[in-house]
Amino acid sequence: MDRMVGYLVDVLKKHNLHDVLNILVVADHGQVEVFPSQTIFLDEHVDRALYFGYQDTPVFSIFPHKDDDIPVIMKKLEKVEHLTVYTKDKIPEKYHYRNNKRIPPILLMADVGWNVAQNKTETPYWETTIGEHGYGNDVSKMWPTFVASGPAFRKGIMSEPFSSTDIYSLICHILRIEPRPHNGSIEHVKHLFADGLPSHQPSVLRASLGVVTFLLVVVTSLMLLSCSLMLKYRTEARSVRRLEEAEGLLDEDLEA
Repeated sequence: MDRMVGYLVDVLKKHNLHDVLNILVVADHGQVEVFPSQTIFLDEHVDRALYFGYQDTPVFSIFPHKDDDIPVIMKKLEKVEHLTVYTKDKIPEKYHYRNNKRIPPILLMADVGWNVAQNKTETPYWETTIGEHGYGNDVSKMWPTFVASGPAFRKGIMSEPFSSTDIYSLICHILRIEPRPHNGSIEHVKHLFADGLPSHQPSVLRASLGVVTFLLVVVTSLMLLSCSLMLKYRTEARSVRRLEEAEGLLDEDLEA
């Protein structure tokens, strides 16, 4: 990836485009080192016959076969170390993971650096996994990369963290595109801009429309001028002809 970005920058510099383009390098999440020894195996703590489980480590979704089994499962799993257990209505608001029918009645989240698996034999990914993500976004190691350069941005600064949802409004602002409704805010990223919050960043489309508009004005003006000159010429020609007729100076009269 480093070589690919380096190649892009080198080619842009070669064609004198590096200083006029805005470049953003972003990621969707961070990563935490994990170890096989830091794995929680659910079959060691609760009867699997009580529920259907869906694994998305380090998060595990549990759908009890009967609502009456929810307290039983909760009681057993709440005793497990390095594991946080939530009922659907208690999942923290910050995760935005509560108000949908697909959210499980019981949600498990392992501590940072830990994994959750059904047991040691089924899908033994835990034996070879060395990095994991999916922990809370309040964990700094989950924060993704954001690097930006170009005429729209300040140079040589290290920004305070901001939400990834703000990147959408940032891109729309640079491209002069009206954003659709979203959860981000341009106010959270305006400190990144070279001019605070630039309002006149021309896009390629806007510049192209400006050129086309200018050419249309020029062509239209030339056409109107041509029509005006033609009308003037015809008017003067008719006046000369009437004058010649009045003074008997037409060619046929002279030939007679």
